[in-house]
Amino acid sequence: MGDRMKVLKTICLIIFKLVLFIGVMCLLLSFSMKKLVTNSVSSIVVNNNETIQMLEDVGIEREKVQEFVENKKTQEFITSYINPIFEGNVDLENVNIGEDLLVFVKENQSMIEELIGQPLPMEEIEAYATSENIEKVNEVYKEAVVDVQEDMPSEVKKTVSTFSYFVSNQFRLGVLVICLVAILIIVIMQRPIYTLIKTIGNTLTWCGLLVGGVTGFGSLLITSLFSDMNYTFDFSNGIYSSLISFGSGILCLIIYIIIKKIMESRENKNEIS
Repeated sequence: MGDRMKVLKTICLIIFKLVLFIGVMCLLLSFSMKKLVTNSVSSIVVNNNETIQMLEDVGIEREKVQEFVENKKTQEFITSYINPIFEGNVDLENVNIGEDLLVFVKENQSMIEELIGQPLPMEEIEAYATSENIEKVNEVYKEAVVDVQEDMPSEVKKTVSTFSYFVSNQFRLGVLVICLVAILIIVIMQRPIYTLIKTIGNTLTWCGLLVGGVTGFGSLLITSLFSDMNYTFDFSNGIYSSLISFGSGILCLIIYIIIKKIMESRENKNEIS
């Protein structure tokens, strides 16, 4: 009976350690992939002639376009138009890129002027926001929305929907809860208690190495595929996530070794006394 319990306990520990490992991997990949995909899509959208012309029309020179686009606030503005297309919740009747663009420029005027190195011609921007040119941009956007919603295969829509959930805070919170439950069960079943630090250390170290390897290989592959195009792909989140995970894992292992030596030293003193 005792041997069976030991085997069952070992199997349970392996299962929950695996759950913890998969959970940490999912969290790291979720944080890594969102910025890569949103920035990549933004880069593809922005680096077409129509978009560049629109930005030039509002006073942003071609040489400053990429720097402007890579700004965090600009990324948020662009993705606010991209994400709803794939999620299928665009309100076509109320699409007004000119009005939204004007609001964005006014709210971030100082930031934009600092980037382009000159004052913005606000009168020209306001005129452009209500011009026929911006109406054409609205129509192009609406056509893109309709084309995607009608022509996109259901499998692709499911993939996009799955990815959107994978990088959402809701998914991350759910995985975090699962990881905490796994850690709690490991604490209950594994002795001594401080061995948990070793388990977490190993998990973080290997997850960091794997995510770093995937990020490195992916950056080389994608960069080589799009080397002839003026697109930028941001792998920084994947690199930072893997480094933080690996560094934290190593730190946990060092702490575990120190605690283990202290505990063994105490045990030896007790035996001698």
